Amino acid sequence: MAIYHTVQQDEWNSKIAHQYQTKVDSLEKWNPNVNSNSLKVGQRIIVGWQEAEIYHIVQSGDTYSKIARQYQTNVDSLLKWNPDVNPTRLMVGRKIIVGWQGTQSVVDKPQPNERPSDEEVVNLVPPKEDLDMDSPKGWLWLSIGTLIGLVLGVLFYKLMIEKKKKNQNK
Repeated sequence: MAIYHTVQQDEWNSKIAHQYQTKVDSLEKWNPNVNSNSLKVGQRIIVGWQEAEIYHIVQSGDTYSKIARQYQTNVDSLLKWNPDVNPTRLMVGRKIIVGWQGTQSVVDKPQPNERPSDEEVVNLVPPKEDLDMDSPKGWLWLSIGTLIGLVLGVLFYKLMIEKKKKNQNK
């Protein structure tokens, strides 16, 4: 999910980039319609991304192909997200990354200097929500959203395990 900052008096692009521990180049890529040399007070800009990893616990019989199909991703992404895992020797009980939460679907994690597509920006940000990270309310909503996402992920995982057990019992 995109994290926004509302420009205040006496703020400029490098000061904002420093505040959010990012680069001016990244701000410019994430905000292509904003002239970073003439920011206006009250202007809302993307300053970063809030993401959460989605995990899978390896079960007996799992393969990267099977896991990729289950989470609607591909083997190349699993390899990229889990460079320390040997895909031909998956260990039962091992936790691997299978995606990233923060968009409407499981997608590749944006790279630090990569600007998301316009479609991703639309999907990432609710139109009426202003995630102003300069206020406690912004951090509260960010925390609540992260918690809800984690709870939903755990519930989804439990449902998948129950479904798998039912299928095995048939």
